Amino acid sequence: MPIELVILESKTSGEEITRNSMIRYLTVFLLLVMLPFSLSAQELWGNVRNCQELNSASDDFAPVWNPLQQLLYFNSERSGRSVFYIASQNSRSSFSAPAALNDVLNAKRGNQSYLTISSSGEAYFSAFRLGEQRSYLSIFRSLVNGSLWNPPTSVEELNDESFNSHPAISRSGSSLIFSSDRAGGMGETDLWISRKQTDGNWSQPLNIGDAINSSGNEITPFLVGEDSLFFASDGWGGKGGYEIFLSVKIAGLWQPPIPLSEINSEFDDSDFMLLDYENAFFASNRTGGAGKLDIYQAQRKLIAEPNKTLEITLSTLVPNIIVKEQQGGKIFPIIPVLYFARNTDQIQPQFKSDRTSPFSESTLAAEDDSVYARTLDIIGSRMKMDSSTSLTVIGWADKSTKTETIELAGRRAESVKKYLMERWNITEKRVIIHASEPIDTTVSGIKGQYARIDLQPDSPDLLAPFVPRQGSIKITPSQLELGVDARPRALLKSWECFVDGRVVANSKNKKLPAKFTIPTKDLSSFISSDSLEFTLHALDTLGSASLKTLVLPIQHIRTKTNSSVSNDYFLPIIQPSVAAAMFENIARERDITTCILQPYTDVSGKLNPLCRSAIEEIKSKASKLNVSVKVVPKKEKEVPTAIEQFATLYLSIIIEHREP
Repeated sequence: MPIELVILESKTSGEEITRNSMIRYLTVFLLLVMLPFSLSAQELWGNVRNCQELNSASDDFAPVWNPLQQLLYFNSERSGRSVFYIASQNSRSSFSAPAALNDVLNAKRGNQSYLTISSSGEAYFSAFRLGEQRSYLSIFRSLVNGSLWNPPTSVEELNDESFNSHPAISRSGSSLIFSSDRAGGMGETDLWISRKQTDGNWSQPLNIGDAINSSGNEITPFLVGEDSLFFASDGWGGKGGYEIFLSVKIAGLWQPPIPLSEINSEFDDSDFMLLDYENAFFASNRTGGAGKLDIYQAQRKLIAEPNKTLEITLSTLVPNIIVKEQQGGKIFPIIPVLYFARNTDQIQPQFKSDRTSPFSESTLAAEDDSVYARTLDIIGSRMKMDSSTSLTVIGWADKSTKTETIELAGRRAESVKKYLMERWNITEKRVIIHASEPIDTTVSGIKGQYARIDLQPDSPDLLAPFVPRQGSIKITPSQLELGVDARPRALLKSWECFVDGRVVANSKNKKLPAKFTIPTKDLSSFISSDSLEFTLHALDTLGSASLKTLVLPIQHIRTKTNSSVSNDYFLPIIQPSVAAAMFENIARERDITTCILQPYTDVSGKLNPLCRSAIEEIKSKASKLNVSVKVVPKKEKEVPTAIEQFATLYLSIIIEHREP
């Protein structure tokens, strides 16, 4: 049956609408009209409940819904520091018992919090970063793929040596608002906004302005679309401490904030977020909670709409959109070795990219050789995103010919440094080069093994496995048929139909009653959401505006090919002590208690002597770190074909965990 949802119809003359009258009419319904979950003209929040199943005796705060994983993330200090917890939704009013997130987001970087996620899986959060004199809360970036998170990196263009926290990204990923006490603000802590540029970086942050920022503190923003902003403030008056407000943008200007009076208390209320069109969550330290800050849920209460003069309809024949996603797939380790043609110091062409061609891990082909060929670009792009990292490049030479000298080894390392500086703008001091003495190939029995460079980063984040966008997606139906009409038609002057802000039909190309179809593949950028919004704007001959919204729920069905996932670090073992040091760095940074060492055997099933030495040194390090190690040799040489013949001189460190 057709689905129809009416929002509001205003009756102000189009020619006489002033900015003040627009505010008067729009503030009645902008809680929803500007939202992707819009349902009704006037709505109030009610049925506030303490989410006892989530809360503890410590601070529990910063709830956010991850539509890609269908999980609620929030922060809790129940373990003694702020870490991310996850919970699945049992019903609209209950969640499963929360569990600490077992992933790189909870690595020991110190009190991480306030996660925000775009529809594409790009995520930002706050964590401490060491400045020149002390640590500062800063903004970090990661990317979720299936159940895995990429290693976080600092967003340098947003951070400075001041407080930078509470990031909120728009669903499209084009805008990010955060709170900061940096110079140039209007109060103690202000909201600042940045726009994503064509190169993927963020613009210089701008103060969002005195329409929102007060002389006090503005914190915990939550963006809906590009034009509706929820936030908390202690500078706009009200019942008590921090209160939750909503501001909307009209004609490019943010309007004075409106308090959410039904939610606000005389205590501190903040961290507002919308789960769907009916349910909101926030944090409060009001009385009656389980601890300090608790997470609360509120539901919308609908109010009857005013009488209408122009009756408009917007309908579709399907009750929802179904997205079937097959999850699971291969994780690709980063192999920190590049081989050179013998007797040369030039990087082979397949390992380089043109600076004029954009590079992004998100567009990288999920193939062994494609990932290996982009090793320098993967590491370079990660270094660019995190300026605190550095890289040691060790050049090697091979005694197989007289021209393979230590000077040639040094030039090989220098060519890699030059490439990273020119292609990725990495500063000279962040790339350290060394040249090693030529090595007799009889040590390994493989000629050409030492015509190479080794890459040894100071952070395991630079060697974290490449996680491709996994799985296949099928959207049902393949196309949506929409119906539009207005009665009486004689009163209709013009109309436009929007899908998430994009015009898909209007009175210039369609006459009423109108039917038109939209291929769902064209809506793929919105399939990570829980709903898809269609909006019909109509203007009658008297200048009165009418608006109607249809919300189609999106049902996600996910199947998994493998519930066990892993982070796989690929290490060369020519220098066993270096391999052991790299293992220690990974173990400390990832805070692991168990792992698998996976060496590669030759065709007879034997390990190379250097590999056996590396395993013993790693096991010794692991014992001191209280890490349980299991050695599982593999006969199959599951490495890129470019280095397949050298597989016996490599070792994988596998850190396994189960998907939530």
